[in-house]
Amino acid sequence: MLCDRPSPTHAPEFLTVVYVNATCYIPIQFLSLSSEMLVLGVTFLPPDDERIPYKDQLDRFDKPVHSVAAIQVSGDTYEDMVEVARASASQALRKLRIAIGGMGFLEGQRRFRLGTSYTFDDGSRGWSIRDDAAHVTELNSWLAKAAETQALAALPEKPFTDIEKKAETALRWMERASLTGDATAAMLYLVFALESLLGDKSEGAKGHKLAFLQAALHAAQTGTFQPPEKTLLIYSELRSAAVHGEHLILPVTKSDVQNFSETLHQTLNLYLSYAAKHGLGRRGKLMSKLQQEPIIHDVREWLRANGGPGWIDYLDRTSASETAE
Repeated sequence: MLCDRPSPTHAPEFLTVVYVNATCYIPIQFLSLSSEMLVLGVTFLPPDDERIPYKDQLDRFDKPVHSVAAIQVSGDTYEDMVEVARASASQALRKLRIAIGGMGFLEGQRRFRLGTSYTFDDGSRGWSIRDDAAHVTELNSWLAKAAETQALAALPEKPFTDIEKKAETALRWMERASLTGDATAAMLYLVFALESLLGDKSEGAKGHKLAFLQAALHAAQTGTFQPPEKTLLIYSELRSAAVHGEHLILPVTKSDVQNFSETLHQTLNLYLSYAAKHGLGRRGKLMSKLQQEPIIHDVREWLRANGGPGWIDYLDRTSASETAE
């Protein structure tokens, strides 16, 4: 968060903390109005309202500005106050999007969004970088070669085999993850991609099986694997909670998404390479073949020794000849 003024509490610790009460003005794009309105607990103003300070600041970083949210906040740092204001405005816009969605409004009419800048009536102002901001990538010969030498480069435009179709589905979920600015949504998309590659339609808990098969694939192709606990945690605490309508309590950071995405990128390429190596066209055949690999014994033994009770229970209920479909 960049700000033109310091926090109001840059003072020695023995001094009393000063709390500031102020109005935070945040621009909104693609939601217009002609006069002040109080909607869902938030005051919305036309962009030319005379009460909005430093209009040029809002116009500079967020064009076009169609309206402005004015929110009363208090706190001891401007950063915290902006976060509170943005959370209030975001919740109001979220409710409004869903409310008008059932009234015949088109999807494009519900894509109004908060801007990245803000101003306060006491003179403070600043801006931030949007979560889904795009940055220039230079396409050079090194990057082109790196892309063309990966197994995914051989995927046909129109997939034919079951393996190709599953990989294409995973590719599309991974693309969605890279385009969204929401870390939780991105992580869910990545889990869906992994399920496209190694999931199945059986009933019951699937987290251990999915995490095990990912580790097994990496071991079979590279001779090593990462502990599957991260995949299991994401599946159990995030994916399962989302699918069953539970409140999501697992915090997801951009770093989490980046790390899981890099692992999944390797999984996709190993999946396609393994299928090509063994002439496999169906996902079920691939997973059956995986569990017959000699190195899988080492994966199972490592999990028995280091994975904890949950893994021991899973391994006791399965065998080396387990098939996915």
